[in-house]
Amino acid sequence: GVELRERGLTPKHPVVIVPGFVSTGLELWRGKACGAHFFRRRMWGTPAMARAFFSNQKCWMEHMRLDGRTGSDPESVRLRAVRGLEGVDWFLPGYFVWGKVIEELSELGYDSNTLHSAAYDWRLSPTMLERRDGYFTRLKSVIETLYSVHGERVALLAHSYGDTISRYFFEWVETPVAKGGGGGGKRWVDKHVHAYVDIAGPMLGIPKTIPSLLSGEMRDTAILGELEGMLGGLLETAVGRLIGTQIKEVCDTFRTWGALWAMLPRGGAAVWGDDDAGAPESGALNFFLQMRAAGTSRETSFNHTVDSALGFLFEQLADSVPHNVAEFSSTIDRASRERLKTRVPDLEAKTAPNFGDPLRSALPRAPNMKIFCLYGAGKPTERAYVYERFDADALRPYQLDVQSRDAALTHGVWQVDGDGSIPLASLGYVCREWRVNRALNPANVSVVTREYAHRPLPLSVGGFQGKSEGDHVNIMGNEDMIRDLLTIVAGRAHAVPPRVVSDVDALAATIR
Repeated sequence: GVELRERGLTPKHPVVIVPGFVSTGLELWRGKACGAHFFRRRMWGTPAMARAFFSNQKCWMEHMRLDGRTGSDPESVRLRAVRGLEGVDWFLPGYFVWGKVIEELSELGYDSNTLHSAAYDWRLSPTMLERRDGYFTRLKSVIETLYSVHGERVALLAHSYGDTISRYFFEWVETPVAKGGGGGGKRWVDKHVHAYVDIAGPMLGIPKTIPSLLSGEMRDTAILGELEGMLGGLLETAVGRLIGTQIKEVCDTFRTWGALWAMLPRGGAAVWGDDDAGAPESGALNFFLQMRAAGTSRETSFNHTVDSALGFLFEQLADSVPHNVAEFSSTIDRASRERLKTRVPDLEAKTAPNFGDPLRSALPRAPNMKIFCLYGAGKPTERAYVYERFDADALRPYQLDVQSRDAALTHGVWQVDGDGSIPLASLGYVCREWRVNRALNPANVSVVTREYAHRPLPLSVGGFQGKSEGDHVNIMGNEDMIRDLLTIVAGRAHAVPPRVVSDVDALAATIR
């Protein structure tokens, strides 16, 4: 920030931050008897979370859970997102989220009048965010106010799941109210948004969500992956203590979080591979999820493509989480959807608007808006899984086969290029497609892809600060990325050119 200020850059566009999964603090406004004394203290984020967890682990988990039948608050419990920048800056002392970005924006000249955090309850599905909290209505109002007060269009900065939320918002805000939208009209985005900066967004979903939902696996799955390099060790120790004795509590809690369901892989076989052609990254692997009975050989396994894996997941969990099953059933293939209807007869009636699907929904007609896709590459990332199936009455009926190893698999997991949490296809394909696909980008919005090679530094020279890292969380401390971000919001977007350091274009060609 100081460097750019000395070069003559100053704040130009008001900034709105949309944080990612698990990265907003949640405070208690109503609790059960066991947690009532934590009123307005954080059940998620800051050292208060650790005190709440270790004082009564079961009570803490009950408060973190949603009602799977409604997707909203369970009876007698009300957690809400912490408002303001303090809800998204530092997760715990020493563990930054947006903290470094906010500090450098301040050095450039931003303050609380020109910088807003659109914090939200990251457990909720996008639909429930609006239904329960009026989140998108509030976000629309904030952007309109910043535009009116400052006379400049807004720069919207999103990280991780915040990209899913932002793309949902873009379609929602321009959709008529009668069709479930915000009624802003077809030129609302072009009028109010100068730049959309997507940082490590899972545009085609995250494979890790499947093991998280199916078995509550904590081996670098969606929950830990989001916090890897920031809080992974502490969270694994804490939640790991529950795994041995209360695994059902963990699984039941994960399955109620609509956000996890919203990050399920999208795109089907074209993106994630099939039985015949194998995976686009490598024809050597021809499954997304392999399942075998415990104690049998891999030759007896059943191989799931991504479509059949999602269908299997929905069918297995249809009885316990009908709200989320209904809302995101559009992500599965037609055959699996028909089978699912026998478990959830009113499936169609419960299905919510599918705003922001990057493979179906066109970008806003906003020729004056600029899109930047900033993400890391060069770190091994989970992509496919080998599972063991135990007796249905077992503590954990499905478990990763951690003994499964060969040339492609390690501990039952196949890894590819990505940012440690999201594979390259999900990070980069859509952004590359937007440049050439007029059906998805009818206004020819400028789209710049800028990749950051993952180069971890030793702790002795600041590695813990993420100065040159491209992984999913620590990229928020990457100095090169922050410099680019500040340049964009200062009105110098033309000075941030495309940069591709991975094989994303070759991968995109196989997907097409």
